[in-house]
Amino acid sequence: MDNRIAYAVLLALLLSSSIAIQAGGRVTVNSPVDGAVVKAGQVFRLAYEASSVMDGDYLRLNVDGAHVNIIHPLKGTVEIDPLPSGKHKVCLVISTQPRAQTGAGECINIISK
Repeated sequence: MDNRIAYAVLLALLLSSSIAIQAGGRVTVNSPVDGAVVKAGQVFRLAYEASSVMDGDYLRLNVDGAHVNIIHPLKGTVEIDPLPSGKHKVCLVISTQPRAQTGAGECINIISK
């Protein structure tokens, strides 16, 4: 293999791992707590805080695996639309402006009755 190609591949790997490290962070859902029961058919509030090492970060709100909203700022509350009765998974994941998820996030399970 040509050394220039090997160096280019190595450089690309190093840069991508550096970006992944910079894109890290932490997400905490403060309320409701994991396993909480909310009223079916009613809006409820999710209180959260996140920290990230990159400027311009957003949070992706996912409910039951489906993208619901992009949230900015990294601390506050967000209203969740009414959920039908049953078990649901609500996740907040740090995302960069192009909407690339960094992997840092937190999910809670909600029971809607």
